[in-house]
Parts: sequence; C-alpha cells; structure tokens
Amino acid sequence: MVGRAGDPGDIEITGGQAFIVTAQRAATVTISGNAWANGSGTAAAPPVTRKGVEVGDTTPVLGLRGSIVDDGTGLNTDGFRVTVKNLSTGRAVAAVTTPDEAGYRSTAVDIETGRAATVGDILEISAQSPNPFIGVEPFRYAVTAEDVKQSLIQLPELVAYEIPAETKLLSNYPNPFNPETWIPYRLAEDAFVTLTIYDLNGQIVRTINVGHQTAAVYENRSKAIYWDGRNELGEQVASGVYFYHLAAGDYFATRKMVILK
Repeated sequence: MVGRAGDPGDIEITGGQAFIVTAQRAATVTISGNAWANGSGTAAAPPVTRKGVEVGDTTPVLGLRGSIVDDGTGLNTDGFRVTVKNLSTGRAVAAVTTPDEAGYRSTAVDIETGRAATVGDILEISAQSPNPFIGVEPFRYAVTAEDVKQSLIQLPELVAYEIPAETKLLSNYPNPFNPETWIPYRLAEDAFVTLTIYDLNGQIVRTINVGHQTAAVYENRSKAIYWDGRNELGEQVASGVYFYHLAAGDYFATRKMVILK
C-alpha cells in the first residue's frame, strides 16, 4: 500500500496507461485531486471495465520487488537488467535498475488464463551488468501461499561481485602458518579448480578438488581454498617448506609456503 507520494512502491501515474489494483478484502476507494496532463504520447485505448479475479492457489497478477547489493567491493549496481523467469510456465519479465531506485520491480500479468503464478512455482532470478567485470549469482525462489495471497513477492537480494581481468594465484595467509592456512586466487573465466600441495621432494601431500568455479575473486576466508595442514591420510604434516600448485582451466601456477611449529 502507498499512503502518500514518496512512500516505497510509489510510482508516477501517466495518462493513457493502464493500472492493476489488488485488494486483500472488499472496499470502496475514493480517488480525488486536481487533474493534470502528462500523457504518454500514444492514443489511449477505450476504457475497459473488468470484473475482479479472486485469488486462491493461483494469482493472475504478481508484483516482484528486489535489490542488488555488491559483495563488499563498492561496485556500481545501476543499469543491471534483471530477469525473473517462472520455470513452471516458461514466462519471464524483466526490469532495469536505476540510480533513482534502491532496487528493481516488475509485474507478471496473465489475465487470459489467470495464472501469473501458482503456489509451488519456481522462479529463477538472474541479472546482467553493463560492466563486463561485474557478475551476479542467480538464484531460485519457490512461490509460497503468502506470496500468492499478497500478489507480491519481496525477493532476496541479488549479490554483484567483481570479475577480475586475469586469473591469478595469490600468496597464502598466514604464511608461515601452524596448522591452517587459506589460499586465495582470482578467476577471469569459469574453470574447474584443483589445488595440489607438494613437499620439497616433489611428492604429493594433498590434493584438494575445489570443483567448477565461476569467474570471480576468491580472496577472503569464506571463499579462498582452505588447508588444515594434513595429508591425504589425515595426518598433520611436519614443519618445513611446501609448494602449492593451482590448476584452473588453461592456467597453472605454483607458490611456496612454510609450516612452523
């Protein structure tokens, strides 16, 4: 509900456009004020009066709201094209973020069949940035009974992250360490990532199969590769110099680290 101009969800009313109203219960609404002219410039369609559609497990109208936040990088999140696709129906709607709004919003409408969304439908939310060095991790959302009742969903945040210009293996931290360390890296392209740790004799101490990773920066402790200082048998390795080798697609690099006890 918008109580007054400037409230969240407030939009400009443009002459000649159609509007959809949702209501939780029967009511009479009086709209008053002074007339003004801000027509869209196109010929208005003849007035249409349509009987309301009751909402049960399915709604003919679904408002979608959300926002894009950056992953602590200070990236500009304006100009993103956000797409919300209902995987259950195959239909999609899109919106573009602007500096004037804190997020995005769009509306899915299906007056013909009355099925914009049904309880249990799966929505896939994705976004594309005008900046090739910014990516957004898509996610899926299951429509709930409350969403259908409200004909509105406040979607979880989309997170924008930096895509580096080049793939690079960085220095582990802490170094020297005892007994654990983190190994950061950067991926300029999606790749299958494997880290192999060797001793001074060139013998494999531990292989960590990270798996498929999207192009992004993996530097903080929640994203960097973690090594607990143990070998493949789960035994704590001895003090000394070790080498760690990163394989990511066509990229290979090796660096040195030290365990002190």
